[in-house]
Amino acid sequence: MEILKVEDLSKIYGEGDTKVNALNNVSFSVERGEFVSIMGESGSGKSTLLHLIGGLDRANSGEIYIEGNKLSQIKPSKLTDYRRRQIGIIYQFYNLVPILTVKENIELPLLLDHRKPEKNKVDEIIKVLGLEGKLNSFPSQLSGGQQQRVAIGRAIITEPSIILADEPTGNLDSKNSNEIISYLKYTGKKYHQTILLVTHSENIALQTDRIIKLQDGKIILDEKLK
Repeated sequence: MEILKVEDLSKIYGEGDTKVNALNNVSFSVERGEFVSIMGESGSGKSTLLHLIGGLDRANSGEIYIEGNKLSQIKPSKLTDYRRRQIGIIYQFYNLVPILTVKENIELPLLLDHRKPEKNKVDEIIKVLGLEGKLNSFPSQLSGGQQQRVAIGRAIITEPSIILADEPTGNLDSKNSNEIISYLKYTGKKYHQTILLVTHSENIALQTDRIIKLQDGKIILDEKLK
């Protein structure tokens, strides 16, 4: 069942001599539960694509459909709610709040949405991510791999339908990178989530269900691996 559809999407930055076609009539669809990697050199448009799907930026033309609904029709004042409830975002640099504990960082999206965290749900996610002994630790007391696991917990706590992961292994060594991908694959299946992951690593991409490769704002490869 299709959960995401990108149709003739274009994004232009600047004008005149500084004009850049970050995305040029990009179209594809993603099935519910797919784990898709998005590859490409720097400047290929992959992060721009994630930002548009996440409602962090607006396209110049084209449309994004989330579960059949047009993203462009969501009012700017409602985009924050969209990101909190339908999209989970994982960043390369973790973006954890340094003065909050592991447990508080994971619960934060729910609290910002005025929702009370369910203890059983929080405990389950913490157990799944192997963070039981770190509940009261602060980000500065964690390794990079542990911080990224907290970021995964924060992204999935609201039960979003789509996870957007922008170079989540970019700051990690190969062992921790593979562990993070394993966690994403496991949580994606456990919580029935669709994952779009931006990566430069072919090794990481080959662990996903499908590879979409961008070059100069256009799709040059769209290959299913599983």
